Amino acid sequence: MYMNILLTGNYLYKVAPWLTWREILYGLGHNFISDKDAVDFAFLTLSEKSSQEEMELAFLSDRELYQTVNVLQRLASDERGANTSLDSWLYLFLSWAYDHRDYFADPLGVVEELYANFDYPEDIASIVRYMPLPEGEVGGHEYLYTNWQRVISSYKQRLEEQHGRSSS
Repeated sequence: MYMNILLTGNYLYKVAPWLTWREILYGLGHNFISDKDAVDFAFLTLSEKSSQEEMELAFLSDRELYQTVNVLQRLASDERGANTSLDSWLYLFLSWAYDHRDYFADPLGVVEELYANFDYPEDIASIVRYMPLPEGEVGGHEYLYTNWQRVISSYKQRLEEQHGRSSS
């Protein structure tokens, strides 16, 4: 699914360190990340305030990765008011695809595939080539790439606010 893009724990932490354990569990369950990447993300988020379960997850060895889901389920069940947001994953995929656009023969095709895979969210229609332009707008690749950056920034700001973090 999602064009075989598997996001790394390092990338998740770099772009969205505010992700909840429920969101990490969702991503793991939908093959957006691997067990190892969930562990890597946990390791990168460790602080003096980390719980015993967070430390347990962060220090799972390769031979213990089968325990990742169970530990994540315990962590997710402890989160109060945390929602699993598909918006977080759409943001992550859009950001990753933008950061790696030079590696794709058709980066805007990746956007179109994400648009379809995420059930055609209106928020990203402005970066889909086949969608009609607003009246008075002149399209083209530059227009779409500029909008792509705006969409990513908008998602980042909104998600950071939802997760109680200020934009950096």
